[in-house]
Amino acid sequence: MTPFRAAAAALCSLAGGQEAMRKVEILGWLALAGFLAAAGWWVYDQLVAADNGMSGHGFTALLIGGAGSVVLAVLLMGLVFYSSRRGHDR
Repeated sequence: MTPFRAAAAALCSLAGGQEAMRKVEILGWLALAGFLAAAGWWVYDQLVAADNGMSGHGFTALLIGGAGSVVLAVLLMGLVFYSSRRGHDR
């Protein structure tokens, strides 16, 4: 069950039924997409559109560093779950 579905079920349990729940869920996904689009526009405005003097090498280093951080975080969380399932944390 998605977080939007849980919220929609709580809001629509008394009135509207399944169709109202589906509408609330769609509205939640649209709100999330809007927030992500606004965040993307802000990042673009701050990094690319503004004349901040960063070279292409600087942007490349920033992208590689950000992607490397995300990959490292995913790998470490994977190790946490792997360790927990194997019983090494007990």
